[in-house]
Formats: sequence, structure tokens, C-alpha cells
Amino acid sequence: MRSIVVFVTLLNLVACTTLRTVDGAPSDLQARIASGSVLASGTHAVITTSDGHTHALVVLRVADGTITGANEAVAISDVVEVRKEEFSKGKTIALCVAIGAAIVTGALYLAVQHSGGFTLAATSP
Repeated sequence: MRSIVVFVTLLNLVACTTLRTVDGAPSDLQARIASGSVLASGTHAVITTSDGHTHALVVLRVADGTITGANEAVAISDVVEVRKEEFSKGKTIALCVAIGAAIVTGALYLAVQHSGGFTLAATSP
């Protein structure tokens, strides 16, 4: 029983995420990045630059015309697309429901097997 509680607790700590493309033309996107409204410190992002390269990073800061990650920096003026990792409430709920159903089904199966089978008793009047 303790292992089930630990498993469900861990499941609740892990959330499903998805990459969502930030809308806007490159010039609009660059202005919004520079203003701080698109990327914040700690944001997981995949950034595509005008030379076609993609940069996956966790944003440390956005300042002085640069998006800085742990191992690289990208000039805001080179950005043509940003995809941000976001929490997906629907995917997380679906995963929790599916795992919960599997646990209930497994518990019912074990209960039936342990009791020697399932029978319907008929009563006479």
C-alpha cells in the first residue's frame, strides 16, 4: 500500500508539458522578447534563429539584446521563432486518470483472484 501512495505522489509531482510556438512575426517577437513579456528566467525554450539553427536552452536572463542560457547566448535580433515549454493540464489529467484506472483494475483483479473467483449468488423467495 505504501508503494502505491509513493507512486501516486511522484505522479502528481511530474507534470506533462508541451512546446507551444509563440505567435508573431519575427520583428514583433523580438520586440516582445526585449520587453520581457515572452521569456522569463527559468523558461525552457527552443529558439530558432535567422540562420536556421535551433537553440534549446533554459533562460537565465534576457538583457542587453541577448537571451542567455547556461551554455550559450542568442542575440534577440536573430530570433525568428520561439517555442516555450508549458504545463499541459489536459495531458496531465489524462495520464492521472489512466494510471488511476489501471491501479483500480489491478486491485480488483487481485481481490477477485485472492477470494477464489467471482460468483453471483441467487436467492430464492
